[in-house]
Amino acid sequence: MQAMRELNRGIVDYLCRYVTDHVNSSDMTLKHVASVLQIPYRTASAAFRKATGVKFGDFVNSTRTARAAILLEGTSLPIKAIANEVGFSAVPNFYRAFKRIRGTTPACHRQISAGARGQAAQGDYAPPYQH
Repeated sequence: MQAMRELNRGIVDYLCRYVTDHVNSSDMTLKHVASVLQIPYRTASAAFRKATGVKFGDFVNSTRTARAAILLEGTSLPIKAIANEVGFSAVPNFYRAFKRIRGTTPACHRQISAGARGQAAQGDYAPPYQH
C-alpha cells in the first residue's frame, strides 16, 4: 500500500512538473501529457485526481492563469500575446478561464495591479496578501 502511494505521488509530481515546465504548450491534455511521460492515461488520471482533488484541466488552467497574472503585472505585453505565451490558442478562452479562476478579467487585473503599484510607490498601499 505504501509503495502504491509513493508511486502515485511520483506520478503526480511528474505531471505537475511537466505542466509547469511546458505551460506555454497548447496541447496540455492529460492524454497527451501521460503519453509523453509514458504513463497509462487511467493511472495518471486516477492518481492526479486522488492526490490533488482537482481535475487535470483545472490544474493546467490554474497554472496558466497564475503565470498570466505575473505577466500582466510585470510586463506591458498585449493580452493576446500573454494568452499565447501561457498556452491559450484563443483569447476568448483565456478571458473565460482567467475570470473563472481569478475572479476578474485580464484587463481589470492589469489595471488593478498598476493602481496598486502606483499607490505603493506613494507609500499608502498595503498589499492584502503576499505572493
